[in-house]
Amino acid sequence: MNRVTLDDINVVLNRLNDLAGAEREPYTVHREGNKIHSYTKNKGTFLLYCAYGSFGLDRFAEDTGGQATVLNLGTKKELYNGIQNIITGINLTSKTTAR
Repeated sequence: MNRVTLDDINVVLNRLNDLAGAEREPYTVHREGNKIHSYTKNKGTFLLYCAYGSFGLDRFAEDTGGQATVLNLGTKKELYNGIQNIITGINLTSKTTAR
């Protein structure tokens, strides 16, 4: 893969959240009629973090809902490869524990 787009990152990010049993969207929207009333963090969800033209991976904590950095800021390709490595690790772990 030569060029990594945000669409490519979102595909692997959705796969990671599915493997982790987390929601794909980082927030749940609460509405009152047609108006947005509030947002709630979806605990355990991995989310894209962007700053200064770089991209990283964060996760909402299961217990407190605080936000923790999983992969530091870098290029889109570095983030894509990092998420792929996490997915590979999860798959390898689940195969070895199933034995």
